[in-house]
Amino acid sequence: MNMLVIGGDRRAGCLVRAARAAGHATDGIWLDRFDPALSCAWPERMAYDVYILPYPVAAQAGKIPTPLATAELSVAEAAAHIPPGARVLAGRGELPEGFKRMAPDALEGFALGNAVPSAEGAIFEAMRAQEDCLAGSRCLIVGYGRIARLLARGLRGLGARVTVAARKERDRALACAEGCDACAIAQIPVRIEEARFVFNTAPAPVIGEEALRAARPDALLMELASAPYGIDAQAAQRLGRRLIVAGGLPGKYAPDYAARVLLGAIAEWKEREAWK
Repeated sequence: MNMLVIGGDRRAGCLVRAARAAGHATDGIWLDRFDPALSCAWPERMAYDVYILPYPVAAQAGKIPTPLATAELSVAEAAAHIPPGARVLAGRGELPEGFKRMAPDALEGFALGNAVPSAEGAIFEAMRAQEDCLAGSRCLIVGYGRIARLLARGLRGLGARVTVAARKERDRALACAEGCDACAIAQIPVRIEEARFVFNTAPAPVIGEEALRAARPDALLMELASAPYGIDAQAAQRLGRRLIVAGGLPGKYAPDYAARVLLGAIAEWKEREAWK
């Protein structure tokens, strides 16, 4: 399998390394701060089985995230160089039509694997940011998907008292069965009052001004969801609440692991569609 990795964080550089170690012919570009050989220049021959763009694919103003490069890269430039009809693995963000595009989180292996470093990274970030122990602290987790379930398990393992706010009755019942308290989303303004740590995993507005007013002044709020996010950041700032928007945790805290997960997602995509 021939791959071209274009931009991204440390997981992208680690993906180049892991793919080569697994025997795949893999090049990387716009990663020269990770490895000087992964320069900001397009290969002469663009004939790869798959092109891997960052997750998400575009930052502000149509720029591809290239934190490990000495030059910027626009979505338009990348689209002009990637051959029409090529397979492109890319996260959220606009790309021109004409590519066989797959979002990594549409693949079950990636979604499950990515949840592990996301949950661990959230716990690490919380322990580093708050001048208190998780043990014995009350934690509120909003949502109960893959990341939230692993997060709840990790927090309970550290001795935290965990409440899960979930929309579905089934998820609330499951959270209780796994040792958590549970409440409906509508009860967040009441249940947030006692929480020292608040983790949101729901990618929809669920923690607004009413809930933020009720939150403890010393509470740590952590946003783990993607846009449009779940915590009203403007209200949090206006009310003086401490909010951490914790994006890109897998690439930040466990890039080697995240790279192996991404490589597995590519293999899953290839098997699913029987590439020739």
